[in-house]
Amino acid sequence: MLLIFSDLDGTLLDSNYSYSAAVPALELAERNGVPIILTSSKTRAEMETIRIAMRNIHPFIPENGGAAVIPTGADGESKTIPFGTPYQELTGTLHRLAKQSGVSVRGFSDMTAAEVAETTGLTLPQATLAKQREYDEPFLVTGAQDTAGLLRSIEDAGLRWTRGGRFFHITGANDKAMAARAIRDRYALDCYALGHPRPATIALGDAPNDCELLRFADIPVIVKSSHAAELAAMVPNARITRLPGPAGWNEAVLDILRES
Repeated sequence: MLLIFSDLDGTLLDSNYSYSAAVPALELAERNGVPIILTSSKTRAEMETIRIAMRNIHPFIPENGGAAVIPTGADGESKTIPFGTPYQELTGTLHRLAKQSGVSVRGFSDMTAAEVAETTGLTLPQATLAKQREYDEPFLVTGAQDTAGLLRSIEDAGLRWTRGGRFFHITGANDKAMAARAIRDRYALDCYALGHPRPATIALGDAPNDCELLRFADIPVIVKSSHAAELAAMVPNARITRLPGPAGWNEAVLDILRES
């Protein structure tokens, strides 16, 4: 059995939030019974909208591994396995550490939906969903300040930070790989019951916050981006696609499924 864990922005989705270039591989995965497990820094609310559009019925991982969400029935019910630190605790800690470090930060919690839309390029409805956060705070450092000192303070507090395309993120002691491992192990129980080996895992990502997920996977795939060389140094056994975004995703997944 194969499981595909996939980042969204810059990986399965292009800058227009379209996955149309990946449709051939998505359809082949569905025909072959290979679950596509969406794994993102996006919120649960954002990912639910994307899953409906894609007709994706599989588990998913929101907010950089803040939780694993397992669908439990056709009526939309699900079980949530939390790994992250509650949002209000994260935002309070971020602002306290920023003040102590002499750094000015501006997170989603400091912005209205309209300001998030303006800053990110999201539409207002998309920004409203992006603000429904539970385990992860995206933030900007405003001005030329001691960003490194703030990031060290976050680590010293037992929390983690990552960087996506533009925003830093503060999270609890969780990451995408932690949630991915929990989902894989649930599939593995079914495999063991049938006398089958543990599922093999594929992971695709394009940014530094995908590093742990890529390291976790049996077959890591770096989707071409400005971060590809940086990621390749951190995950030297990864494949790198020739094309960026969903076109690169499609290329890699088709190749892997045809090899399997």
